[in-house]
Amino acid sequence: MPKTNRKKAAVRPDRKPRRLSGGAWWIVAGVAIIIVIVVVGLVASRGSSGYAQVGDHWHAPITVSVCGENWVPPASDIGSHGMHSHGDGLVHIEPSSASSAGSNAKLKRFFDSLESLRFKITNNSIQLPGGKFYTNGDACPNGTPGTLKATVNGEAENDFLGYHPKDQDRIVISFN
Repeated sequence: MPKTNRKKAAVRPDRKPRRLSGGAWWIVAGVAIIIVIVVVGLVASRGSSGYAQVGDHWHAPITVSVCGENWVPPASDIGSHGMHSHGDGLVHIEPSSASSAGSNAKLKRFFDSLESLRFKITNNSIQLPGGKFYTNGDACPNGTPGTLKATVNGEAENDFLGYHPKDQDRIVISFN
């Protein structure tokens, strides 16, 4: 049997690397683009807006103060609001349907859950249950005129009823 030279067998004539033909290149590029679009779409659809989605269970501490009197929102019924309180100083944000999720998950829905307790609030007025109705400019018992203000995480929030609370936001509503 003749012996083969291994060195010779391993050496091959120079060949050009195999390249994709024109049509195959477009197919690979198209598949890559589709994959990128699908991944971006999935990431974006899962709450990149920051709005609470069905199935979320978030908590946002809330402080309400009227003329220096602190008030802790009592337990309220979640109903269709998607937000409620357990009387623990937290807004419980738990959307259960599209009507209370996404762009519908506004702080106003939390305050709506307190209406049966005779709590009222607008962007410029507030009334605690059994208390006086105060509008911007009305005097507190100490004689100083008050203004309803809201902050979220220390930042002023002028349209707080339209605000979309996020998990662990610190919400402060005060009329002083």
